[in-house]
Amino acid sequence: MSSGQPLDDADRAPWLAAIAAHIDEWRRAGRSGIVSCSALKRKYREIIMGDRPRCYWCTLKVRVK
Repeated sequence: MSSGQPLDDADRAPWLAAIAAHIDEWRRAGRSGIVSCSALKRKYREIIMGDRPRCYWCTLKVRVK
């Protein structure tokens, strides 16, 4: 990104997998947490959420006056 080239799906894949793995660690330990990221594409959210029960998605909307 510092070179001005945007990330593509292949660049994001390890990062998304790491987030999903971290969520799995929390769940195994009986902990909860909050993850914040853009995950603008549905397939990104599906990687993060997977088939994990009681894992929720929240979308923030900002109004600028």
